[in-house]
Amino acid sequence: MRKPLVNLALLVVFVAIPAAQSVYYPPPGQWARKAPADVGMDPARLTDAVEFMKTHETASPARDFSHQEIVNGKLLASMPTERAATSRSEPS
Repeated sequence: MRKPLVNLALLVVFVAIPAAQSVYYPPPGQWARKAPADVGMDPARLTDAVEFMKTHETASPARDFSHQEIVNGKLLASMPTERAATSRSEPS
């Protein structure tokens, strides 16, 4: 009983891999933009969600990344000095 299930699982994996959607890598500075309705989102609800998050920003202190040097021997990347506010870009 176990072997047919393993074979079925392998068949599903090998059939699904070629059918997987390719990864989207936009050219620098040319991100695709779509209106919320074009991707199945309710524009009014999205606006409500963004406005809610703007009024409920986190008050947590800035994160301390100094332990990265201890763990990894160096910083993994440059670290921001402060957290940006919630924002929403309108499609052009």
